[in-house]
Amino acid sequence: MARDYRADFQAFIEQRMPSGDYVLPVLAGDLVTELRQSDPALLRGWLDANAAQFLTQWLGDQARSQRGRQASDAPRSAFKDAADRFSGGDENALKQFDLHFVVSDDMLRRRLGDMTKADHLFVAGEHVKRSNAALFEAAFHRAVAKRIPAGKTTSEVLTEDEYLRLRSSIRAPKTSAA
Repeated sequence: MARDYRADFQAFIEQRMPSGDYVLPVLAGDLVTELRQSDPALLRGWLDANAAQFLTQWLGDQARSQRGRQASDAPRSAFKDAADRFSGGDENALKQFDLHFVVSDDMLRRRLGDMTKADHLFVAGEHVKRSNAALFEAAFHRAVAKRIPAGKTTSEVLTEDEYLRLRSSIRAPKTSAA
């Protein structure tokens, strides 16, 4: 019978998750070190079973990083300058147009230069959703913070049920894709 690497890995992680504070990259490094020593087959099997997911995440991270570099490196007039150079025959002038964005719910990625109005509206809507989700989380944590006196912790002031009731009492802002 083949080993269920995902289930075995999940059990390994659940047994080793700290109950207190931790730094995720440090914890991950410690867990990898332990697995390399105690069960390298589990580490290899789990990595292999999840390779497509990891590669998807890595490719997305690379695309976001590239877009961020392009945006921060380009002055406001860069698009006009690039368009002028492109018109003059410089095919590399509009590198920004080679960036890719997710343009649909089924995760289709499209080159910026090929995006339609609907594609741009979808991208804008996704940014609105992420912004609204972040605003909701900020509002929730401000509400919790108001209930906790200085020097106290959440569990000293609220029960888990009270915490969950507070969370459900705060409504996330409506999102709009327009």
